[in-house]
Amino acid sequence: MVFTALSAGAQARQGKYFFYPLIGRSVLSRTSGSTWLALQKSQPVEVKAGDLINVEGNGRGELHFPNGSVVRIKNNAMVTVLRYGISLRLGYAWLNIRRSTDTFYTVTPLGTCRVLGTSFDVDVDRFGKSHVRVFDGIVAVSANESATAKQLVLQAGMRTNVTDKTKVNDKPDKFNSQTIAAAIASEWEPRQFADEGMPEVAPYLKQEVEKYEAPAEPVSKTDDFKTAVRQRSEFQEMLMRRQLAKDSVIGGYTSAFGEPDKTGNDSLVSEKNQADREYTSLRNRLLRVQGEIMQSEMQIKGMIAENINTLTQRRKISEAQTNLRSLQLEHRVLQNRLRAIDNLKRR
Repeated sequence: MVFTALSAGAQARQGKYFFYPLIGRSVLSRTSGSTWLALQKSQPVEVKAGDLINVEGNGRGELHFPNGSVVRIKNNAMVTVLRYGISLRLGYAWLNIRRSTDTFYTVTPLGTCRVLGTSFDVDVDRFGKSHVRVFDGIVAVSANESATAKQLVLQAGMRTNVTDKTKVNDKPDKFNSQTIAAAIASEWEPRQFADEGMPEVAPYLKQEVEKYEAPAEPVSKTDDFKTAVRQRSEFQEMLMRRQLAKDSVIGGYTSAFGEPDKTGNDSLVSEKNQADREYTSLRNRLLRVQGEIMQSEMQIKGMIAENINTLTQRRKISEAQTNLRSLQLEHRVLQNRLRAIDNLKRR
């Protein structure tokens, strides 16, 4: 039976994560890079939080999350799978994130992107500098070690660079999102994968490409305005629900047409109340993660103490250690965020 990318996506929606190697050489590590497993093209592999994936050279691959979100990676991409997100150390990732009650995190060496549902891409160079572009929805970009908890919020057609781990830009740049989206879609056209001897992938990719082709009819300025208003309203709801900081600014205080935004700040709740709510939410999550870390450490110690040297037991220990590393990574991200909010509250 041929296991296609479409069936991988169906399996992912059943609570599993899958990586699908499409072109070139891809390798997987469950030991933080100490050992690597070469993956076969067109053969999906189930992955878990903490696994490290490297798509070498001009290779390409797809990562499917349980809720249907898809991450496409290339350009020597080095990705660590998180429970709902990725850590992108190097390379390029295009992300189509399904709307969810959970925030999706894309962590880079210098910054973090937070989304609830959108399509965007991130490109990280060898120095850790990141370039973020938004094609649909809204993405909040922050520096990993910011002392002010400031976030730059990007709408469709906006982009920014993260070049400093302590701060983000005040304003974004603009780009032609429809033209770029069409160019990206062309890179994943079904015929390319059929040429690689993978015709079974073509029907699935055709559906995905059609979603992001440039519209045949031009979009009116009125439609652009309605879309901007709707997204702004959705983002304000997200602020209330996910407790983002008040100084998150949509497009750096500019509207969708480049004019000063006169409504953004007035509609947000007070900075102190927002910071307090986010701090409480993150602290509670941090406590839960600390408990899971302790439980995981005890589980690993118990399995090692059993001194059962079988392949099955070694695999269980390895999986438990991978899960522990994932929890420890999330713990560090939460600690940094809490530290930034605490510094903000003291000002």
